[in-house]
Amino acid sequence: MLPALRSAASPSPSPAPLASRLSPLAYAELHCHSNFSFLDGTSDPEKLVERGAELGLAALALTDSHGVYGVVRFAATAQIHAERGDPVPRAIVGAELLADGDRIVLLVQDLTGYRNLCWLVDRAHRRKALTPPTPLSLTAGEGGARIDSPSPAVRERGSGGEGTSEPSITLSDLDGHTAGLIALMRPATQIVARLTALRDRFGVDSLFVEIHRHLIPGEEAQNASLRRAAEALGLRCVATNAVHYATKDRAPLHDVVTSIRLRVPLEQAAQPTTDRPPLLFPNDERCLKSAEEMARLFRDHPEEIVITSEIAARCPFTLADLRYEFPRPNGLPQNKDAYDVLIEAVWEGARTYYQTITRQLHDRIAHELDIVQKLDLAGYLLVFKDLVDFCRRERILISVRGSAPASVLLYCLGLCPIDPLEHGLLFERFASMERKEYPDIDVDIAHEDRERVIQYVYETYGRERAAMVCEVNTYRGRSAVRDVAFALGLPQHQIDALAKTVDMYDRHTIDTLLGAVGLPVDGRVASQLVALSQQLINAPRHLSIHVGGMIVSARPLHEVVHNQPARMPGRTIIPWDKDDLTILAEQFGVNLIKIDLLGLGMLKVISRVFEELERRPETRETYGDRPLSLHGFRYDERVYEGICAGDTIGLFQIESRAQVSFLPRLQPKNLHDVAISVGAIRPGPGATGAGSHIARRRAGQEPICAIA
Repeated sequence: MLPALRSAASPSPSPAPLASRLSPLAYAELHCHSNFSFLDGTSDPEKLVERGAELGLAALALTDSHGVYGVVRFAATAQIHAERGDPVPRAIVGAELLADGDRIVLLVQDLTGYRNLCWLVDRAHRRKALTPPTPLSLTAGEGGARIDSPSPAVRERGSGGEGTSEPSITLSDLDGHTAGLIALMRPATQIVARLTALRDRFGVDSLFVEIHRHLIPGEEAQNASLRRAAEALGLRCVATNAVHYATKDRAPLHDVVTSIRLRVPLEQAAQPTTDRPPLLFPNDERCLKSAEEMARLFRDHPEEIVITSEIAARCPFTLADLRYEFPRPNGLPQNKDAYDVLIEAVWEGARTYYQTITRQLHDRIAHELDIVQKLDLAGYLLVFKDLVDFCRRERILISVRGSAPASVLLYCLGLCPIDPLEHGLLFERFASMERKEYPDIDVDIAHEDRERVIQYVYETYGRERAAMVCEVNTYRGRSAVRDVAFALGLPQHQIDALAKTVDMYDRHTIDTLLGAVGLPVDGRVASQLVALSQQLINAPRHLSIHVGGMIVSARPLHEVVHNQPARMPGRTIIPWDKDDLTILAEQFGVNLIKIDLLGLGMLKVISRVFEELERRPETRETYGDRPLSLHGFRYDERVYEGICAGDTIGLFQIESRAQVSFLPRLQPKNLHDVAISVGAIRPGPGATGAGSHIARRRAGQEPICAIA
């Protein structure tokens, strides 16, 4: 069960003189963790903003551990509420880093500061990647439960006796990278020496000593030491609450995620040992608090509340200030314009793939080129042409999916083997003046060769200018139950029994399972397991690599967002997923262009077929030394006979059980019919039974009603 985690409070601060309590004080919370601190915070960024608004906070800084993972959602929520005219705290961007063993909160003032912050986060994660695992030594402190090792500190992320090093910087890393940043520091030891080292780098106007009042034993003695050191060094103190959850009712979940993070059951984590104090926060005071609550806590030092608004006013940076530039295409001559080079490449491809330039083809190419010029897409398309040229040199088959096959330009550039003129495809589905945005080009690559293409992008544009988009893996029912059950100290056989079959969205099912594994449904442990697991569902668990999305930049990527080594060797990821990129573009006008490089097994099968055919004498007699290509292919009629019979195992997009059932009813005779089948068996149309209506109308069994 959850232990009782409360201790005797420190003596209350003495009352301040009456004059200092006459006027209400504004308060900005400058140190706040969301659940994007990954098992070190328990509230969504959105919930923190909404709670801050309820409390009337002037500003709120998101300072997640080691990165800006949740900042897009955080800032977008604040901006949306502000646009509606709702009272909302102003969003401040920041992060908490580990610097030579001490936690340092960095707040962004301007674009220079943001770039410096991202550079430092990059540095921390790259150092982590080079640091071997070390044996764990658990401690607890002001910043919460930590895992200490000789150097640097480490935090457990897995199980067993070893952890991976926690991202960290050294004080020397700060040299030359403090401009535009405000630092908050609360050193636990060697206070004067550590503050002096930071003062020399940030200056007295940009370094503040962080003061907490969480009502725990020993806190006031430490605060007194910090204030004396600040006065001696000419520094000022600032009040924060080092927030880890929006409201007090999320404190038990923070105990649980701490247990999960450290892989120590709650009952053990709550107790001291001979070599460490308890690993859990001793009370539930690390929630967001109103200006009035904070003013009462700091009534003997009201200046430490006043200064929070001053610091907040010095941090006007917003994500709209970001500047992103798509890179110049590889191999583009310096004295040539991308649009001119694109025109040459398109017409060369038109002569290759069409032989005869008809009036229809000429007008279509001119129309598409006109839109490309107006939307400034020439460089974007040439980057993809460079990928095509690389794949052609390396004998790697590629194609495109989605709306991209509607472009004659992409057909002429060799990117898509489907002739959009022959199939009557509309270019505006791919790009149009009305949308005024970069179109999506999803590139399919023979799956065994995809990594070669990804590494080519890294090598061509530079590893400091390219990274994969991340995927935020969140807790689901089974993973939540498994981890919460571990924290609550359930034996492994009960954990396994619950996690194998549990569905957290079906309370009847979980009640049945609880009884089956020997837990009383109305018992305390069962109630805690259900409640805490449901709270944990959808919380970020860890990052992984997006299936194919990649960002490339003309300038070092840390000027827009930090990146970090992925688990897969040779890969790096940014801290934002595809939804974050969409929000960033729509809400802040910053369009980080994502190129999707996807793997497709069928292309590798076709590639091997081509290789086999090219070894045959009859193929060489027909094609000479020219390699076989997907461009201009025609399906054998027998292919459609197999499709009509539902013989589609191994055929991409039409091999599912739903397709195998639907295709014999539809009886597709050409590629257009196959496209109808793919469109009909999707979540939206499928839920309305559109496929059945289409098949019956095609067979004349149901009337077709024209829409007036």
